[in-house]
Amino acid sequence: MKRKINVRLCTRVAALVIAAIMLCIFTVSCGGSGALLKYGDNEISLSFYELMLSRMKGELARKKLDVESDSEFWSYTDASGKTREEYYGELVLDRCKNYLAALELFETEGLTLTDAELAAIDEEIAFYIEYDGQGSRNKLDAILSKYGTDTDGLREIYVIEAKYKKLMATP
Repeated sequence: MKRKINVRLCTRVAALVIAAIMLCIFTVSCGGSGALLKYGDNEISLSFYELMLSRMKGELARKKLDVESDSEFWSYTDASGKTREEYYGELVLDRCKNYLAALELFETEGLTLTDAELAAIDEEIAFYIEYDGQGSRNKLDAILSKYGTDTDGLREIYVIEAKYKKLMATP
């Protein structure tokens, strides 16, 4: 039995390595634009994915789970043989795919964001500049750099989310 577990583990690790290599090849082939997923004229950036992962991690931390220092948390394997790290990574990637499909539908349906909706996004970012960046856009950019983005990238992410919400609210 122990032999099968090791073979299964090796197979999973090999599959993850191959997937990581393919992901790297895919992102490199996108001309360095940082696109993780692309469909038509729409794309989901790697920074969007990273921010979504961070949000997921934050939600888990709010549930009092030790996601920062407990490596056992992420390496725990469920009955299907999937680690929590794999599970949550795939969950966030699926959400990103949903956002990408929503962006395409948003355009197909001829929807647009109003000036008021865009202004609300800009106000939220201004709040973060004031609160987290202590009034400095550069300081906020330094904080956001941990997630592979800056204030302009954050705005793009918020625009994508606003389009998704508007599409979901459309009858």
